[in-house]
Amino acid sequence: MATEVTTPNNMSRSVPVGTVSDRVQKIKTIRSTSTSNSNPEVSTQNGYIGKAQTFTPTHRKKAVEMNGFISHGRVSGGKYVVTGSPSGLANYGFSESMDNLKGISSGKKGTNRQLSFTEDLLDSSDQIQMLNKVYQNGGEEISGTVIMDLSKSLEIRYLELVVVGVGNASLTKTGKLFTQQENYMYKRTCVIGNNETKWTSLLTPGKYVSNFHFHLSKDVPSSMDYDEQYSGLRFNVSYFIKARLIDSSRKSVASKKHKKAHQKSLLSYRLDFKVLRPFDVNMLPDVNLPINHMEEVALACGKGRTATIGLALDRSVFLAGDDIRLQISLAVPASRKIKEIICGLQQHVSFQTPGQRASYTLVQLQNKNPEETAVVTIESNMKTSSYEVVIPTHNDILTSFNYGCNILKVTYSVKTLIKFSQGGGKLNLAMPIAIGPCAEPIYYEKSAFKKAVPVFKRPVRFPCFTPASRNSSFYSQEQSSQSSRKINVVTKYQVSPFGRIFLCCFGRGK
Repeated sequence: MATEVTTPNNMSRSVPVGTVSDRVQKIKTIRSTSTSNSNPEVSTQNGYIGKAQTFTPTHRKKAVEMNGFISHGRVSGGKYVVTGSPSGLANYGFSESMDNLKGISSGKKGTNRQLSFTEDLLDSSDQIQMLNKVYQNGGEEISGTVIMDLSKSLEIRYLELVVVGVGNASLTKTGKLFTQQENYMYKRTCVIGNNETKWTSLLTPGKYVSNFHFHLSKDVPSSMDYDEQYSGLRFNVSYFIKARLIDSSRKSVASKKHKKAHQKSLLSYRLDFKVLRPFDVNMLPDVNLPINHMEEVALACGKGRTATIGLALDRSVFLAGDDIRLQISLAVPASRKIKEIICGLQQHVSFQTPGQRASYTLVQLQNKNPEETAVVTIESNMKTSSYEVVIPTHNDILTSFNYGCNILKVTYSVKTLIKFSQGGGKLNLAMPIAIGPCAEPIYYEKSAFKKAVPVFKRPVRFPCFTPASRNSSFYSQEQSSQSSRKINVVTKYQVSPFGRIFLCCFGRGK
């Protein structure tokens, strides 16, 4: 990828005041004019602000039960529990513990990443605006300066500037490590001297300043630093500028053939910068249209032995940090019983290398006695019930829309497992969804604890589930019609041979 780095011939030199140490005193940071920040420790990642740039891995929580669904898996940020409402039509029930809310407000670790700020950042609106300039957008021009102070005369080969953008992904599977790497940007130029010749430059004591600027391509992916120790998945997209001072080794001057092999770096300094690629969920087609799926399963031989399962999502694309609301509608024969319902969010990762794929369960919720926490209606020997499950997501979850990156592909699915009693087997349903990056904050508010709280710009969407849709029969003609969005739902029904014989022989008398 062609990236032009320009260093104009406006090198200035001035004699520094005071004493400095040894030959090379320092090479100051390469400061970008569009990324100036009084506190470089504070930065943003997909709209979520905090000092830490490395995503901390989630940990397995203990199961917590409350009137139905139990939270399992690596759910971070509190104890999430789904409870059944008295009406049996909705499961709103994810609740956060007060300890977790207290941790967020006080700046302690309450979620995977912490909201943490110094008090002086909240006194000036200009400083808060500078937090929003930490990330560079694709297509921008980044400029800065290279500053070098010398206390004594120094003979060097050259001083070079290197701009690098690279992506690395690694996956540990069955004890083996698989890695992938992709380069997005690489450009080097000499600020002082020339790396193509053997000649050296003699620098006298003083301060040397050189300006540079380069154009950032629109096609580069956003910066990312994801490290999940539990699953062994690591994904990193980083950008940096490095200044290197190369020594004039005698061997390199004497030999033309091996001049590059004997180059020695006296001093180097690296400055990382972040890239944030714009993402607008409203630009995707049919993103706000709800999706529905209906499945019929024969639990026994003969008529009236078929169970009908309906799944509904209010949309197919979510943003990191959104709650995924899943509505489950069941109609089973009155003689049958729903033994257990398990819902979860699965992450599917595939590498560029063929055959290297892995799936992880990020969140898992289960209800071992779903009919006890819902209102069950019996009509015409059919028993109907409805559930609404809320599945949380994290702000630092990997996005499905990592444009510009080809080494890693990430997809998601909402998995539902329904177990039937009396040898009825179990039904697996997986509805594919997509998750975009976290929404960007448009302004900041000061809470009662004097901490900056980002207010996210969420797109306008349709209501999740209206009361009319909850009260309507899920096996009506309208609900049984084709979904408004074509989806590839993976369905798998399993029943043991003994259970099949039991259903065929004794199911008719039930």
